[in-house]
Amino acid sequence: PPVDPPGGGPLPPRTDLPQFQLTFDENFTTLAAEGQFFSTAFYGTRWRQYADGTPDSYGKNNPGTSMYHQNVVSVSPSIDPSMTKNVMKLRLRYGTGATNATYNNRPWVACPAPIVAPQTNNTQLYGRYETMLRCASPVTGYKTAYLLWPSSENWPPDGEIDFPEGQLTGTIGAFMHRQGAT
Repeated sequence: PPVDPPGGGPLPPRTDLPQFQLTFDENFTTLAAEGQFFSTAFYGTRWRQYADGTPDSYGKNNPGTSMYHQNVVSVSPSIDPSMTKNVMKLRLRYGTGATNATYNNRPWVACPAPIVAPQTNNTQLYGRYETMLRCASPVTGYKTAYLLWPSSENWPPDGEIDFPEGQLTGTIGAFMHRQGAT
């Protein structure tokens, strides 16, 4: 497939590839401040997120710790002078000023997920996924992961594929948890 031009110039046209039909493409053409990203006026019709206050996987096992919150996601111009494109930013931080006091003084994290196949309730049997990822500074206690989650919502029995996944202070890897694996 065509590669983005050096220096972040104009994007090449996105199109189907042999054996693959393009179903989702996001170039972040509209700027969105923190708290606006998931609004339908910005990206809310194409991206979803866990409800504010939902514990992330670390928080589920360690009550009182990190939780998802939409106020850490934004789209802004790249700070890299060689890029002219806008970028999605996830600002990992301790929350303050939340309308619900239980959100304060806890790590706020994000899990923006593209709505890839809305016509089939976001399910796909197979696919090709391409993304450009530039990780942030190494931040202790935080990780990144892109998940291909089972549409059955029956986890762990129905498996999961994670790539890239890893601590921001460590190595990034890929993991396939097969259906029915022990």
